[in-house]
Amino acid sequence: MLRFLCPLALSCLLTAADALPPMVPGTLDWDYMGNSYSTFEPDAANGVGLWVQNFVDEIEVTPDGTVVVGCEWDEGGRCLGLYKNGKPNDVCLGKNDRLGGHRNCGWGTSTAEMTVVGNEILCASNDGEFYRFSWTAGEVDSARYRDGFVNGFGDAINDAKQATKVIGMHGLGDQVAVLLATGQVEIRKRADWSVVSRFAAPGVFDLAWSADKRLWLATVDNVQEVDAAGKPTGRTLKDVGVVSAIAVSPQGQVVVCDDGPRQQIRFYDLKTLALTRTFGQLGGISAGTPGVPAPDKLMRPAGANLDAAGNLYVALRYDELTPTGGCILRSFDPAGKQRWETACHVFSECLDVVPAKDGSLTAYGFRSTFTKAAGAARGDWKLDAITLDSRNQPADPRYKQALLQATTAWRSICARASSTESV
Repeated sequence: MLRFLCPLALSCLLTAADALPPMVPGTLDWDYMGNSYSTFEPDAANGVGLWVQNFVDEIEVTPDGTVVVGCEWDEGGRCLGLYKNGKPNDVCLGKNDRLGGHRNCGWGTSTAEMTVVGNEILCASNDGEFYRFSWTAGEVDSARYRDGFVNGFGDAINDAKQATKVIGMHGLGDQVAVLLATGQVEIRKRADWSVVSRFAAPGVFDLAWSADKRLWLATVDNVQEVDAAGKPTGRTLKDVGVVSAIAVSPQGQVVVCDDGPRQQIRFYDLKTLALTRTFGQLGGISAGTPGVPAPDKLMRPAGANLDAAGNLYVALRYDELTPTGGCILRSFDPAGKQRWETACHVFSECLDVVPAKDGSLTAYGFRSTFTKAAGAARGDWKLDAITLDSRNQPADPRYKQALLQATTAWRSICARASSTESV
């Protein structure tokens, strides 16, 4: 979330004899942008402080249309977020109800891998702990911490190298499939987390159950089906592109995020394995006029699935480099029309704001540009352009150095042309 410095009245231990400096002429004001909601306006609908996570690693879509988001870091301290109809939950969820110090609110407890099964949300933290929340399906503010324990995923989970780090989870009924960084899949019981079976799955980074209790496993360039014991069934999807995430929809489709040059969501029929449709303009943010955003111009898809009504939910990001990846969630109806969007485009970054003679403003970042019309309300900024396509232009030095980017400065050259540079 972008934070502008706001004017504050500071007491500097002045004595009665001290003279205050003269006031700066003109009108001093503040504004905000970069997140879908403001926490500054006490009379706004967001008076409770709604917050979009800073970036996204994966999502899970429930049949009622709730999007649960996991990410490795969130400045607001929530270990996961829930979104429905464009509104995030207003309860900052954390281990032990966020009691017991900083390790219960963000530091190591953030969740990159999780799964939703009925009224439970099961999480694997970045510190190797297992914990879960209870919730009432469809009610995003009902989620509350339930319980958890350490070393839920093997004896070496807290080793420095985190050899048994969880990189994928998906639950079905009374079982949860857990994918470890060692290249193993563990089938565990939900009730007591005991291991039912294990099998090797080298190169696999994501998995999803189908209703017939078979697993779909994804590598970067392959999606195949195996039985519950890990034995391949011989069923493999064709032309999946560069896979970044998979899911199985309520409508009986394997949903594949293609993070290659196509930048699309691909849908395969579970029975025939045929590609039934794709979603998104071919080429993503570089389609048509490169950099001009549109709802169906996707960018680095990190997850997608349908709800029971056939609405599509897509998670997008600028890149996979944390903490600069961003978090853009979009929902589309069955006809492909956008229903809602929430977004956090900017994190730990300084933008340069350039005023125009007509009173409008343009804010330049190292990968995105925002505009505000003259006379527009506070916070009423529009995403004008995305200038970084890290997938289709991987040699762009801004992508290679993304973690080092912090400040963009606008320079007017000879009062005729302008340029931006990142520091």
